[in-house]
Amino acid sequence: KVLRCNGGKEAREKQHGKLKWVVEDAREAESLLEALERQMAAVSSDEVHGKLFHKDFKKQVDGMRDLVAFVGGHPKELADNLDMILKMCSLRMTGKAANTTLVLAVLDLLRAVFEVLVAQDYRLTDSEASVCLPVLMEEVGGNNDSVRKLIRELLRKAPQVYPTSKIFSQLLDAAHITRNQRSRAECLAEMTALVEKMGLDQVCLPSKALPAIANYIAERDSLVRNNAIDCIVAAYQSAGDKVSKYLTKLEPKDRDILDTKLKKAKAVLGGSLAMDPTRM
Repeated sequence: KVLRCNGGKEAREKQHGKLKWVVEDAREAESLLEALERQMAAVSSDEVHGKLFHKDFKKQVDGMRDLVAFVGGHPKELADNLDMILKMCSLRMTGKAANTTLVLAVLDLLRAVFEVLVAQDYRLTDSEASVCLPVLMEEVGGNNDSVRKLIRELLRKAPQVYPTSKIFSQLLDAAHITRNQRSRAECLAEMTALVEKMGLDQVCLPSKALPAIANYIAERDSLVRNNAIDCIVAAYQSAGDKVSKYLTKLEPKDRDILDTKLKKAKAVLGGSLAMDPTRM
């Protein structure tokens, strides 16, 4: 078999559950890969293991494709080894040396994994989600259109395997932490989509989230600024004027920009969405 069950996932989570997987330091990434290589030797066939950890990225791509072909028909083996598969995917995606062909193969594997998890009504543990979701949220700001498209698809599927409110919280954290403005803008767009689909109160604590999102209206980057405005507009459309009380620290110029956008969107609710100045 490509993968075998060994029942060691719980012990691995206890040992490595709090590690951060958005890794920029090449030596740290290499050290994590070496540890993962040793762990996966116990559960994977020699042939596939050799491909996945080969120095040649083409062999790594072949290994990813072998896993894609395997996981669809073996949900039990996937679930038992899911933490290691997610760690491998995350480590292969991060870093400036990541090869686009390999990253696309990784994303194809993640798509196949998510499809099996959804079909099996599987829910990610917090540890499993922390391995893959923050990495996707960082890498969605990359330069390759195909990579961004696949990551967006995965992020839109994530609520089927992990609570929406926790995804929203991770998006908020990712937007704050990243140094990549495109990643920040993409995270804001995903937060907007969650608010529009599920409703503001279902996805976040507005008193925490809305002030943080509103801060980005002052950003110089136009995509970040516009996506932040779109998210606040979506919040108004979901929850109405109570949103105003969370935006008291907006600068007048930023408030004017937001109010203009709200007035344009008022037709959605058939009434005024302009901010109530008495609540500001």
